[in-house]
Amino acid sequence: MNQLTRSLATEWAHDKIRANAIAPGFTNSDMIRHIDPEVQEQEYSWIPMRKNGESVEIAAAVSFLCMSAASYITGQVITVDGGCTISA
Repeated sequence: MNQLTRSLATEWAHDKIRANAIAPGFTNSDMIRHIDPEVQEQEYSWIPMRKNGESVEIAAAVSFLCMSAASYITGQVITVDGGCTISA
């Protein structure tokens, strides 16, 4: 997905079309809510923020990319994971 995002950004930039992606971490959902609480606590130990994300937090990153303030951003994969990937 990362390389596809970069490739599309390169291909479409001359048409002023931006291509970006969001890489979400563990996000609260019906599926996550059914996980044993002990397993969830173990999962949190891998996440520096010690919590799962919320869908509104993922949506906020998407919303930012849609704003004119992000008009010079293309080919990026924005990780929204509470710091999980930096602690791995």
